Amino acid sequence: MGLSFSNIHVRMERSLDEALAGRIAEILMRGADAEPVADASEADVMVRVCAGKDSPWVTVLADSIDDDLEEQLLKTRALSEALEARTLAIACSDSDYLCLNLVDAKTKTDIWAAHGKFPFGKAPRRSNPAAWKAYVKDNAHFAQTLRASSVFAEDALPDLAAELGLPAGQARCMEGEILEDARFFQFGYKMKEAEGETPPRFGMLYEELYYGVGRTKCIPFLNKGAASKGVAVALTGECIREHQIKVEKIELQFHLSRGEWAHIPLHLEETTYDDGSCWLMAECPEFCIPPAVKDSLPWKKKQDLEFQRAVIVRLLLAPDRETEEYGTLQVTLIPMKNYDGQCGCVMKYYTNDNSPFRDAGRR
Repeated sequence: MGLSFSNIHVRMERSLDEALAGRIAEILMRGADAEPVADASEADVMVRVCAGKDSPWVTVLADSIDDDLEEQLLKTRALSEALEARTLAIACSDSDYLCLNLVDAKTKTDIWAAHGKFPFGKAPRRSNPAAWKAYVKDNAHFAQTLRASSVFAEDALPDLAAELGLPAGQARCMEGEILEDARFFQFGYKMKEAEGETPPRFGMLYEELYYGVGRTKCIPFLNKGAASKGVAVALTGECIREHQIKVEKIELQFHLSRGEWAHIPLHLEETTYDDGSCWLMAECPEFCIPPAVKDSLPWKKKQDLEFQRAVIVRLLLAPDRETEEYGTLQVTLIPMKNYDGQCGCVMKYYTNDNSPFRDAGRR
């Protein structure tokens, strides 16, 4: 489920200070295999706690719950129980479905309100506007707002938040967006590394099913194990065995620490094995393989790191002889310190006429 935005709010009788903010962050991170860090640049997860001017609500933002509704609701209950306070989760799914979950552990209250249509089948819970009577200023207006139609589900949020005494901007704020003039504290956490190391082993970052002749092709691989050194690239398949194509250019492409692309040219050598298979091989023994991205990271940070750590085989192919149809091409990336960790991508040939992307965007 893709969340357009999500946050948690805690209604407190005391004003927000660093001690309270730290307590909230500690509760939110309970159960996570993480440790606090002083330098935000070293953090895998950030927790930000803020309060708008004259607002009775404290807002909690964390990239660990940005796209996980179930995790958000669990943390909402945990905060209510630990702080003995009323808590409110707000989430919006793709501008189609806005939901609010109010929890008050002291009174054993756990109520749900929703506006719009849940986009992925059955909604998580049934909306019950009547149950909110004790918590909103005007229950009739609250219920009417939930039932009203809107182009974007989040359009209903200002009216709903006003009924709860929550400023609209504070209700809508998301990770990376802190209100002006807000009291604000942030805490960084680094996810702990798993004990032991697994050998380097490659997997595909994206599915790659097709190749073309006369076009540059980039095939991204991702290490699923420990950092290592040395890779080999192998090309085989019918188009290699039958000498249908030739490789005009091949290189490894990867990100540098500042985001720039780096390129290492490769030199292919042809090898024919006893079984008759033909391979084009190149080795780069000094290439540094980045370590696997931790699965425990927030999805957005994990996605960004996977893109940054991808090892890309970039090649330009040209015809080697006339043929009506080119055969399959397999590109394999091999960690030289663990040959069993290799990953091969088998691709079919396409032309402009049979391209799988030819009709993309047409209605």
